Amino acid sequence: LELAAASVSAYGIRGTAALLDNQFRLLWQGRRTALPRHQTLCATLDWSYNLLRETERVILRRLGVFVGTFSLEAAQSVVAGSDFDDARVVEGIASLVAKSLATIKSDALETRYRLLDTTRAYALQKLDESAEREDITRRHAAYFCGFLGRRFAGGALPKNGEISVYAEHVDNVRAALEWSYSKRGDLELGAALAAASAPLFLELSLLGECRHWTEISIAALNGAVANPRREMELQTWLGLSLTFTKGNSADIRRAYTRALELAEQLAEPRHQLRLLGGFHLFLCRIGDFSGALSIAEQSRVIANGMDDPVASALADWMRGVSNHWLGNLITSQRQTEAALSTSPASRYASLVWFGFDHHAFSLVALARTLVLRGFADRAIKIMKQAVVESDIVDHPLSSCFCLTYAAPVFIEVGDWLSAEEIVERLGRHAERHSLSLYETVGRGFEGEIWIHRGALEAGINRLRGCLETLHSDQHPIFTGRFAGKLAEALAATGQFEDALAVIDQAVVAEPSPSWRTPELLRIKGQIMALVPGASIIEAEDWLLRSLDLARKQSAVAWEIKAATSLARLWRSRGRRSEAEHLLHILCGRMPSKFVTPDMDVAISLLHELELRPSSCD
Repeated sequence: LELAAASVSAYGIRGTAALLDNQFRLLWQGRRTALPRHQTLCATLDWSYNLLRETERVILRRLGVFVGTFSLEAAQSVVAGSDFDDARVVEGIASLVAKSLATIKSDALETRYRLLDTTRAYALQKLDESAEREDITRRHAAYFCGFLGRRFAGGALPKNGEISVYAEHVDNVRAALEWSYSKRGDLELGAALAAASAPLFLELSLLGECRHWTEISIAALNGAVANPRREMELQTWLGLSLTFTKGNSADIRRAYTRALELAEQLAEPRHQLRLLGGFHLFLCRIGDFSGALSIAEQSRVIANGMDDPVASALADWMRGVSNHWLGNLITSQRQTEAALSTSPASRYASLVWFGFDHHAFSLVALARTLVLRGFADRAIKIMKQAVVESDIVDHPLSSCFCLTYAAPVFIEVGDWLSAEEIVERLGRHAERHSLSLYETVGRGFEGEIWIHRGALEAGINRLRGCLETLHSDQHPIFTGRFAGKLAEALAATGQFEDALAVIDQAVVAEPSPSWRTPELLRIKGQIMALVPGASIIEAEDWLLRSLDLARKQSAVAWEIKAATSLARLWRSRGRRSEAEHLLHILCGRMPSKFVTPDMDVAISLLHELELRPSSCD
């Protein structure tokens, strides 16, 4: 820090920053007027270097290629050569540690070494002077390409607790990739390294970097990839990273389509299943639920031919999620429960398959289905389990997904305190890891919370901003919910024209059939019933359609809302007995443990109808 500060007067802030980025070269080009201890820093390292045996000097300067920590295996692979073998590398590193030119870091998993930044900068200068820089840098890139390729082969991931060790490789991988795509680099090696390191970037939720390097690799090779497996891997990781870093664009579909073509040609069922999983997620997010179910059924066929419980669980999860979105709730419950029953004890392998934890997602889908079917207590228990498991896995992308779908479950059962806590966590998590989609969704839930608190104007503005971003980024899977909440809030403030415009757009845009359709139809009918001069018959028709579809889907939560809205409309038109009969049958079907705010409203309205004489209507 002192050296940097002392250089600002000569180089300026930007110049000093550039020098710092350039391997601390300012340390070796100091001014004569620098403080004595700064003048002597280079001399001290020169003195130490000159005291080393020739073999130790070679080892030290070659170790300068490593950024941060490195293992003994890595050092041997990069440093050893025709001039000395692995044993001399071990001996040389031990000597450098003893002479404080290298440091050691040990834990239960592995022993690693590193050079201090000043020592590393000095070593790199000596490496440049020796004319070995290009050869050693190439060997450095080749080592990490082979190391990661072996480590992540077949979808394997580090065991719980090991990820911190693998995270330490990221800086070395970045440096190797930057060299590969430099003027003196190697495009083929860069493509291999990009494909090998993509699972690491995904595991660490470094989605932007995964996307950056896979895009560069595909563009640099420009269709000249001689290895179809390599291209398949690059397209796979590009599709997955694009799914979470870019709006639902055509680039994602192209990446998945091309990768699937190659996977089918190569007869790679594991890669096919991984790709189908990513493609399934993409189709769900653009609202093509029928297409997603078709992909899920195709996955089931592939999984049937594999002796792998993870593959079976993934296929069942995809089918369960697809049927949930389509409103086939009973089928969805059966399939997500099957996915959970066949899920292996260790779920870390699934992270690299899709870039997220499918087990937690199965819990989320099951909880959402259960709350719609009227099993609120069980839904909350399962959703809390999903949040806890997501925390244990500690995977940012999986955590954001889990929190995103946990919030509406808590809202539906009226647990606003838990919902608010979940939304706050979602916002912090998404911001910390630059997951813009989940930041946007979090703001939408904030709007709902503000409206619930009575801050209607602030909530309306929040929801409007959220919807604008979701429309721009082509994320229709979230827009229906927030559009419905916005329309209700606008109607509550008397802005009926705007409310109808919002809900009409949502109804038209909503895929059909959909799990959310009954609620959108109800909101449409309820708003029409409030508009002065509107057709009551038409409002009633929308509510009846909502009630009928909710019953067909076994969506008890939507049925309660639709029945309550319809009963209110009938009461306002003097049809008290019909309203009372509708709610009486509904409430009689509900188990005693089914207690939600919407059920409380329905029961309260029924009591009013039973107590008030007909003349009061």
